[in-house]
Amino acid sequence: MKSELKVLKDRINDKTSVLNSYNNESQFLVKQIESISLELFDKKTNKEKLDALKFSLKEKKEVLEELRKEEIKLEKISSTNEYEIDKQSKLIENISKIDICPVCKSKMTPEHIHSIGKETSLKVNSLKKQIEDSDKELNSIYQKRNILNQDIDALTTEISKRESDLINILNIEEKKKQIKILQEKITTSKLEISELEKTKKKLEINFDDNMNIEEKYETLSIEVQEVSLRNKENLNSEISFKQRELERAKISLKQLLRTQEDLNDELGEVKKIIKQKESLLASKRTQEEKLTKEFEKLIQERDGLQKQIRDCELKISQENNLVYNVEQEINNLKIDKAKIKAELENFETEMLEFPNVEIIRTNKETLMERLSKAQEIISNIGSVNMRSLEVYDSVKKEYDTISEKVQIIEKEKLGVLKIIHEINIKKKKVFLKTLQELDEIFSKNFSQLNSKGIVTLELENRKDPFEGGVNIIVKTGHGKYFDVKSLSGGEQTLVALSLIFAIQELKPYYFYILDEIDAALDKKNSERLADLLRKYMQKGQYIVITHNDEVISNATNLYGISMHDGISKVVSLKI
Repeated sequence: MKSELKVLKDRINDKTSVLNSYNNESQFLVKQIESISLELFDKKTNKEKLDALKFSLKEKKEVLEELRKEEIKLEKISSTNEYEIDKQSKLIENISKIDICPVCKSKMTPEHIHSIGKETSLKVNSLKKQIEDSDKELNSIYQKRNILNQDIDALTTEISKRESDLINILNIEEKKKQIKILQEKITTSKLEISELEKTKKKLEINFDDNMNIEEKYETLSIEVQEVSLRNKENLNSEISFKQRELERAKISLKQLLRTQEDLNDELGEVKKIIKQKESLLASKRTQEEKLTKEFEKLIQERDGLQKQIRDCELKISQENNLVYNVEQEINNLKIDKAKIKAELENFETEMLEFPNVEIIRTNKETLMERLSKAQEIISNIGSVNMRSLEVYDSVKKEYDTISEKVQIIEKEKLGVLKIIHEINIKKKKVFLKTLQELDEIFSKNFSQLNSKGIVTLELENRKDPFEGGVNIIVKTGHGKYFDVKSLSGGEQTLVALSLIFAIQELKPYYFYILDEIDAALDKKNSERLADLLRKYMQKGQYIVITHNDEVISNATNLYGISMHDGISKVVSLKI
């Protein structure tokens, strides 16, 4: 009974130690949860809110891009109108000095001057009104742009904080699950300790009941002595009876002594086990303290990394703002360039009124050099030659002869220009027809690669196609139309491949070499690309460099390049 009590006490102590360990771990997790909760921007953050914020950020960026395009358009209109107003003002100032009307080529009269002035004034007023409207719209756009930039910065910051919150919330949920598991273990341990305590109490009661067994033995010995003093008549029977009781008591005593020896042996073993358990417990506690410190250090490192991530995101946002400002400066320079170009074209138009004047396109230094040379030539000419009239007659004859030749050349030139004009008309028709056919095949190919997308080719200058380029306009899903430059890498790849295959179908070549065209595509788009390749393989020979399983599985011949001992080897396989 003593041995069993000792074992029960040891088990209770072990269970209590484990229970304390569970409690300490649970309290440590609770402190971590409280520490993480204090860092949260919004405790109700979830993926739906984050997606909504990202969608709102995307919409605001799209609106900002639209405002930017509208701003460039309005600034160009204002610049053009200001130049036109300046031109009309000069016309009004110089109209009285002109003898022939530059418009109708008739002689200038006061009524004509008044009519032109009135018409010009109406035009100038209309242009000024357009400039005022443009300025109002530009001011409105500037205000909206500033508000949008502030909203975008705020949304970017909030998205960064909420992404960090999502990570922290997941961490908190994980720790709550750990706490729940620990609570279940704590409850189980408490139940086990309670059962062991009950068993211990029962054993202690039984042990107390058997504590006076030695006193009983002493009592029996005294009774034996008393029996010896009794009458001889009952002595023999009573002696035999008492002897039997004595024998039984001796047997019980021997059993108790053996039990005591066993208990002493077990006690020694239990003490050894206790020492081992205590040393093990000390090492475990040391490990626990070490792990706790490492865990706290890792938490600090994680917090530092999260702070670095937030700083990096803030820097990225600032860099994006700098890029936006640079783009704005580029747009302003483009507008200034357009203004200067428009002024230059207007100057050239005005110079057409002076056909004999040579237009020198060069810099200021070259002009100064030519001026100095001209002045030197004039100074070298010297005094006027009195025989210049005779020389003039001979030169005039040569001039008349040359003029006749020039007229003949002019007629020939007009004929050549007419032929060129006819060729340009045919060229334009053929170009537009080819472009339309290419656009149809291009759209069909893209719809095979992207079931929800629409793509078209659009001329920059519809009136004169050869004066501008061709834009690729893309619409994905139910969204707006975008320029191809604003798409992702994978989407740009699909657009480029659709155009390449459309050109092949319109004007096939003998073979094509494609180098890792599927690098930016996911598995689904790779399957669609493989189907399109298999279709066009019937019309041409394709050499494709790829690591994509979908494209490889649809090939007819495979070539693998490997190197062994510095020597490249080619391995081929026909499928």
